[in-house]
Amino acid sequence: MTSAAFEVWGDVVIAPSAAIASGVVLEASPGTRLIIQAGVCIGAGAVVQSLWGDLVLAEGVNLGSGVLVLGHGTVGTQTCVGAESTVINPNLAAGEIVAARSLLGDPSSLPSPSREGGAAAAAAESDVAESAEVTTVEEGAIAHHTVIYGRDQVTQLIQTLFPHRRSLS
Repeated sequence: MTSAAFEVWGDVVIAPSAAIASGVVLEASPGTRLIIQAGVCIGAGAVVQSLWGDLVLAEGVNLGSGVLVLGHGTVGTQTCVGAESTVINPNLAAGEIVAARSLLGDPSSLPSPSREGGAAAAAAESDVAESAEVTTVEEGAIAHHTVIYGRDQVTQLIQTLFPHRRSLS
């Protein structure tokens, strides 16, 4: 594995022959795995996060710089994802080519407060935002919180492409 300054969190399996540029974030959410197979090349600033299940980057996958891949599924053997593309819950066959700055997948499948706890969760978020008190968080509480990297970029992209649609947040 070619190693520069990149971040790895959770159950991430990286083949020794993978090339990962600096600034890359690789994360497997609790209960999931991120598997990076032999010959995978990940460009600078890319973010790959497994959510809701295992995510596999098959042999020879090439992710351009600034790519965001999140969810669960498979990016097939020798698939090339162009720079600054976003792929949600990938199901890409072997040898596919994704043009730069593309959006693949259904952004509405991303979790929102209304799906994860209804009005109570939304009310709790607004109460926290209005509170000026500093609170401490127990160590175990952080491990159960799912952070989705690149959500703001996906929201901005969707608003640009579909100005009549509501935002993800």
